[in-house]
Amino acid sequence: MRIQMNVLIKRIDHINHDYTNVPTEFIVDSLLSNIDDKITDLQLVLTHLWEPVTISSIKLNNILTCLKQRHPNFKIYLLFNSWFKSEEYIKPQYVEDILYIDYFLYRMWNLIVEKQSNPIAYRWIPNKKQKKFLFLTGDPTRVNRARLLYKFYQSNLLKKSIWSFPISNDVDKLTLAKLHQILPELTTNELLTFIKKCRNKPDDVNVNKNIKEYVEFQSDTVSYSPVGPSGIPYDVKLYTNSLFSVVSESRFNFDTNPWITEKTWLPIINRRPFIIANSTNSLTKLQKMGFLTFEEFLKVPDYDQIADSELRLDAIVENTQHWLDTIHAQSKTIIEYVEHNFLNLKENYARNIQKIDAFIKKNNLALTKDELVIIDNVIIFSSNYLNEVKQLKNIKIQALEDYRFYQFYETTRAVWWPDCATEKDFNLLPQEIQIELCNNHGYIPKSSI
Repeated sequence: MRIQMNVLIKRIDHINHDYTNVPTEFIVDSLLSNIDDKITDLQLVLTHLWEPVTISSIKLNNILTCLKQRHPNFKIYLLFNSWFKSEEYIKPQYVEDILYIDYFLYRMWNLIVEKQSNPIAYRWIPNKKQKKFLFLTGDPTRVNRARLLYKFYQSNLLKKSIWSFPISNDVDKLTLAKLHQILPELTTNELLTFIKKCRNKPDDVNVNKNIKEYVEFQSDTVSYSPVGPSGIPYDVKLYTNSLFSVVSESRFNFDTNPWITEKTWLPIINRRPFIIANSTNSLTKLQKMGFLTFEEFLKVPDYDQIADSELRLDAIVENTQHWLDTIHAQSKTIIEYVEHNFLNLKENYARNIQKIDAFIKKNNLALTKDELVIIDNVIIFSSNYLNEVKQLKNIKIQALEDYRFYQFYETTRAVWWPDCATEKDFNLLPQEIQIELCNNHGYIPKSSI
């Protein structure tokens, strides 16, 4: 039996955002900065689960090439969101194996149902008291949130809604500017009036707490870092008191490969019918996964195929009004759809579990499922590696600071000055060069801050 190797899991979601112009060597430095130079046998798992931002094939393959050149004995694995499965740009000679999973589906079922981190609504039984739909917006500065809310407001549908619009009356200039772009027909005074009338928080859940407080999950191999809740916790009464959900997803583009997050899975887990305000073809994608998407009950059944975003919003408003008027009469069939979707979500979760188990077994990874598929923004190490590494550095910030210093030094140095790659090497420079950098070029050494 092969001896188990050390395992290190690193997120690479941020590379396109934070490392746009950073050389490959600096990116690799950041990925490996916690690794003891003496370690030569490492299983390195690179994950890209949270963001639908494609790392360019050139950049990713350059990173993989550099990693292999530095550490030829390292075994590299990729754990990617299934959204990336159509992006067939990985050079197989650099990677031992690739696992694609439905990450947000997995995460929601794992946290809410398996770990029981939040109550769920167990039945959809519409009654005369349930006369409202649920519309949760999250970040309001998106077309399918602020503009859709405004259309509901203009159509007098908010009085039939449980909605959120988490925005302060004392709105900052940047948010106001973004809302002006979304609602250009409104003057500033009209926009401020809309914000004042529609700002709303329908529950008392504190979304600023670390998710660690809500999840009964402990492991010696996990190091938590504060993150947003990403759908958890939530007040289950939002679902039990509503007839259906209008789901405002994270994007609203014309797309053949829409990004689906916890916003869609939450109403399914809580057994609620839904209308989706997402990029086009979202219903088609859900149908391919075995879900029933309710369009036959709606006035504009093909709303998800409408390319024009304004017309798609109008169709969603029309469908919402129609369902408020007709859903009780359709409830017998819709109950069957709701139960089917809940069970289908369970089956999809089970298929992801099977893929994860097979991946761990095939590659002899010294990890559990919870350690491989990280349910939040954490850095994770296998237990034997934690014994060697006692402190985790803020590697992303350090790599960027080093690169900025390198750029500064290269643009100011005289031809006869020695090389100086990072800020920690500043004190090794001759004193006259240190003085010139500080006095003539405004550099402030970290030791002086």
